[in-house]
Amino acid sequence: MELLGLQRVDGFDSRTFERRLRLIGAKLGKLSSAAYNVGSFSTWAHVGSGSGVKPTRVAAMFAELAPQMADVASAILERQDSAFTFRLITSLRGVGGFLGWQVCLDLGYWNSRVYNESCHVTIGPGALKGLGWLVASPGGLDNLGCLEALVREQVRT
Repeated sequence: MELLGLQRVDGFDSRTFERRLRLIGAKLGKLSSAAYNVGSFSTWAHVGSGSGVKPTRVAAMFAELAPQMADVASAILERQDSAFTFRLITSLRGVGGFLGWQVCLDLGYWNSRVYNESCHVTIGPGALKGLGWLVASPGGLDNLGCLEALVREQVRT
């Protein structure tokens, strides 16, 4: 957080954030390919062009999301429902299933009433691909049913 300027949602400055991201990238030799880079890179493709555009797009994404966070936080705290939290987080522009899952897990480590991975789970793209390799004929089961069947089989053997 200190590297990013200890910013708050209610005063987010995208230019400071972008400058700090660029400094981190220069220190590390590249900007990490974290999940938020993926969402920002495709959703904000209209922002910036050429090489070195990741910090610009990430800053644009955070600038758009920051004003929504008070309402998002209030809704999550009020509902205290893991499936709701995941749906709300992934409804935000640029936040897909993988990034949404990471955000929910972080929220759950802070407060398991707002997200509990023992109560709600989502299957990411990598797991779905692996599931397709393991289950050639699902026999009417959906993806989660297939995963549950694999877990039962693993416990059984």
